Amino acid sequence: MTSLLSDFDDRLARLEKSLVPIHKQTGKLQRVGKNIESTMRSIDGLLGHHDLVERESPLINAGPNPSDLKPYLAAIDRLVTASEALRKTDAKGQSATLTNLSNLIESGARQLVQVLQKWVKDTSPLIDAGSLYDKARPFPSLSPYFVEHAIPLITTLRGLPELGARINHDVEFAYADIRAGYFEDSLKNCGKDVLVDATPSQAGESRRGLGRFLDVLFAMAKSEFALLGTVFPSTPLQQRKEIYAAIIAPALGVFYTTGQQLNTLIKKSLHSLVSLAFVSFAELRDRSPEYEEWIRVKAGRKDNEVGELLHAFRGSCLTSLPEFIEDIKNWGTKAPPASEANAVAVHAMTTNAVTFMGRLSDNQATVESFLTVLGPGNWGGPPTRSPVSGQDDDTLLTRYLNDILTTLLTALEARSRSFRGRQGLSAIFLLNNLSFVRREVLSSQIGDLLGESCEDALNKKMRSTKASYLEIWSPLVSALLDAGIDQSGAAGAIKAGIGAVKGGGEKRETKDRFVRFHDAFSDVEELHTVAPLDSGEQELRERLKGEVERMIVPTYSKFIARHRNGEFSKNPSKYLKLDAEAFQTKIQAIFD
Repeated sequence: MTSLLSDFDDRLARLEKSLVPIHKQTGKLQRVGKNIESTMRSIDGLLGHHDLVERESPLINAGPNPSDLKPYLAAIDRLVTASEALRKTDAKGQSATLTNLSNLIESGARQLVQVLQKWVKDTSPLIDAGSLYDKARPFPSLSPYFVEHAIPLITTLRGLPELGARINHDVEFAYADIRAGYFEDSLKNCGKDVLVDATPSQAGESRRGLGRFLDVLFAMAKSEFALLGTVFPSTPLQQRKEIYAAIIAPALGVFYTTGQQLNTLIKKSLHSLVSLAFVSFAELRDRSPEYEEWIRVKAGRKDNEVGELLHAFRGSCLTSLPEFIEDIKNWGTKAPPASEANAVAVHAMTTNAVTFMGRLSDNQATVESFLTVLGPGNWGGPPTRSPVSGQDDDTLLTRYLNDILTTLLTALEARSRSFRGRQGLSAIFLLNNLSFVRREVLSSQIGDLLGESCEDALNKKMRSTKASYLEIWSPLVSALLDAGIDQSGAAGAIKAGIGAVKGGGEKRETKDRFVRFHDAFSDVEELHTVAPLDSGEQELRERLKGEVERMIVPTYSKFIARHRNGEFSKNPSKYLKLDAEAFQTKIQAIFD
């Protein structure tokens, strides 16, 4: 038994010894088989990559479906994978296939950029930025759909191998181009508003000027700058500056053009728009720091639209100071056109001059600097100091305002003498204009600057002008006086008005006085219809009404009472047209 087992063991050892080489050889064969299988798979894969261009071309060339980009993005992903796999191989003859793959990937990427453009446009609706700003309403932000779909697409496009840099430029350009158009179009109404409101009547706080334009532009620029951080969060700062600069550039062009057009308008209508030059200069100067920060620094721009416009308006302001005084002088000496033959209302030159003085008073430091450049008195004022003037040590601005006011008052006097025909037009013209000047000057900072001497001079002018106006009513008083009796003063007028008329011509004289009185009153009524007192001067109208009533009504009342019995005529109703109360009512109607 022992020998049997020993023999069996020997036989097993020999069998094992014979099988070991076979096992080793089998392992080698298995490894070779796996390598062959892997090689075949690689060959199949490479052959598949070569065919991928043909398989994916129809989908890529057809373009993406904006509402479902997944199939299109998956195709591009397969093309990118194939391109990267081919680049890792050393196989010859791959260059043509790689070129075809790259071209197809680039074509697909550019079509995706077009989809992105559409989405940017959809989230950039045309707005009236000025209207939203005035109402304190926010500007539209990026739509939720854009944030959900467009921003991931941008990330995908920027991550494409080799194409990333070129496609990234296309993405940035597409976004900046559309947002720039949106920015520009949204601000166009602001430019129109500036030019529409470039009128003397819109020179106050309600005027939509260059200052408002800049405020709206800054608000939109800040909004766009913030959105860039959302759309391009990983973009380097310098690159983001370039995008921001591209977005704001067209809108700045609109702003600059608007400023130039406004300055041209001012130069063409200096006498009526000159105050806008100073207002616009101040608006631009006050906003220069914000412009520097948000337009030049953050965008890395060298252009300086505000600086150029400041220079232009500075020139207009400097030249306007002497030219405005010269315009007032020329207006006063020039005969009025036919359309203004009976125009006694407050003249545009008067309102423009007072408005201009007000604007200068509101910007004293700026105006003083301009006047210093011109030099004391080098603005063409009156040759001698006027009664309106104050002290010799007045500031340049005070001296200049004195000269404007003196020139205006002189021009009004000269203009009043140009009225021909109807008596009383010049007095009403002067009264309307002087009353406006006095009220506006003394109730504003202009009066504070010019002082008491100005107030005294204006009050003196008003007193003499009112006396001239009351001369319009003197024929009514004269008609009630006895001819040939030397009377003077109010007491004499009343005595003469109620005194007896002696002699055989008493009845005829009474009739004549009634006729002259009613004719004179009819002339006064007609005059005030053609040339009314200014409706805005209610206090003046009340004062004049009181003086006229005190001058005429008592005399007329006593005169009409004396002849109420009608003994002077067979037809007294022909002459007794108005009793005292009716006459007073008619006077009130003139001044109401």
